Amino acid sequence: MKYADAKTITVAHPNNSIPDLQPALLQQEEWTHANNMKLNKNKSTAIQFCFTMSLPIHHTLHITGERDMHSPFGYDDLHRNANIKAIVANASRRLLILEILQSFGAPRGDLLAVWSSYIVPVIKYASPAWSNSLTTNLANSIGLVQKRAFRLILGSEFTSYKEALSTLQLSYLVEKRKKLTQFALIDNTGVQELPEGVFKDLSFLEIWVNSTALKRIHTSALYPSKDTIETLNVIFSPLQDFPFHLLPHLSRLKELTLWNTSLTQVTPIQSESLEVLRLGFNSIEMVEENGWSTPNLRELNFGLTPDTTVKLGYNRITNLVEEIFRPLLEVISQGDGVLYLEDVRSVLLPSWSQHSWDPSRTDFGHV
Repeated sequence: MKYADAKTITVAHPNNSIPDLQPALLQQEEWTHANNMKLNKNKSTAIQFCFTMSLPIHHTLHITGERDMHSPFGYDDLHRNANIKAIVANASRRLLILEILQSFGAPRGDLLAVWSSYIVPVIKYASPAWSNSLTTNLANSIGLVQKRAFRLILGSEFTSYKEALSTLQLSYLVEKRKKLTQFALIDNTGVQELPEGVFKDLSFLEIWVNSTALKRIHTSALYPSKDTIETLNVIFSPLQDFPFHLLPHLSRLKELTLWNTSLTQVTPIQSESLEVLRLGFNSIEMVEENGWSTPNLRELNFGLTPDTTVKLGYNRITNLVEEIFRPLLEVISQGDGVLYLEDVRSVLLPSWSQHSWDPSRTDFGHV
C-alpha cells in the first residue's frame, strides 16, 4: 500500500484467505493522527497480485472518515500467458517506428538505438517476476519480435536470425533471462522435501541443491520443468529416493548429478537427451540392469568402491581403453568387486589387460 509518506506494507497470504492488512492499516492511521497528519485515500492504493488459476478473495479496507478502499483494483488476472501476449503486442506496435525510420533511410546505428532504448525496455519490464516461468513457446514469441526488428534494421542484408545476432553483436533476449531460470537450494537445513506442487506452474532450466537436509523430491515438483530443465544437481544432501521414472519425460535434460546422497537403489534410466550421469559417493546397493536406454550418454560416473559389481556384458565394446578400464580394475581389485564382460571375449585384448582375465589373480580384480 502507498501512503502520503510513501509507506509500503506487503503481506503474502494463501489464495483462499483474506490478508491481515486492516490491523496494519489501523496502526498506520493511529501513527498519522498522533503526528497531526491524515491518510489521503487518493494517494493510497491496494494492489493484490495472484499467480494461480483461481481468483483471490476480494476484501475491503477501511480508512476513518473516508470511503472504503477495495482490493484488488487490478492485476487479479496476472497470468503468465496473458502477460507475455500483452508484452509481445506492445513491443510489436512499437516496431512501427522502425518501419517508418527505415523507409526514410535512417542509418543502421539509429535504428539499432531505437530498438535498444525504445522497444527492448518494454519486453524486459518486470522480467524477474515472470521470466523464470517462461515456456519455450512463450520465449519463441518474444524471439519473433526481435527477429522482425532485425529484418527492419538490416534490410536486404538480413539472412538469418543467428547471423543477425552476430552482425549486430547482440544476443538472444531469452538468453539474457536464462540466469533468472535457476532454482537453487544451498546450505539449507530446514527443507526436507520438495512436495507435490511446490513450484506451481513455474519451470526452470537448472535446479541446484547443495548441502541441504533434502530427503525427498515429489514427481510433480519436477513436472512443470519437463520441457525446460537441462541440469539437475543434488549433492551433499541426504536424498533417499529420486523419481527416475520421470526422466523419459524430461525431454531436454542433459546433466543429472546425484552425488554424496543417501540413495540406495537406481532403477533403469531411460532418457533420449541425457549426456552426463553422475551417481558417485552414494549408498547405492543395487542398480537394476534391465531396461536402460541412454543413447546419447557420454559420461557415466558411479564413484566405484572396492566391492562394486559392474556389468557391461552384451554391449558393443570394441576396445578396452587402458585409461578407462585400468582405474576401474585397480579399485575393485581391493575388495570383492566384479567386472562382467559377457560375450565380448572375441574382442582383441590389449597387452595390458591380458593378465586381468586370469581368475586366480586379484591385483586387478575379477573379470
